[in-house]
Amino acid sequence: MPSDRLSILYNPSAGMGRALGRKIKLERLLRHFEIRYDLVMTRSEEHLRELTRAHARSYPAVVGAGGDSTFHIMIGEMTAAGGGAGGKARQPADQRNAARASQKKIRRLMGPLPLR
Repeated sequence: MPSDRLSILYNPSAGMGRALGRKIKLERLLRHFEIRYDLVMTRSEEHLRELTRAHARSYPAVVGAGGDSTFHIMIGEMTAAGGGAGGKARQPADQRNAARASQKKIRRLMGPLPLR
């Protein structure tokens, strides 16, 4: 189980394909601040659904990088799995703390990534 890594499900077609250009900046910032992560490019909505279910069970935090549809699909899958919008129903405290620290760093550094 990747208990010390952040899962990023990246939708390269978000923003009419402009999201792909943000991937390099995102990965550069994650490496610079030593945030351990696994980034997976989604191929379709069904692929995103499958990844969301699998990663919600095995990662302390799952992040969606995309648009409204990406987030709606992810929240729907996590909620259907019984973990609410936060993914799992219960996590060990050390995993929750690591996930929170990574999330705070990302929010502070990048905020929302406007595609315009």
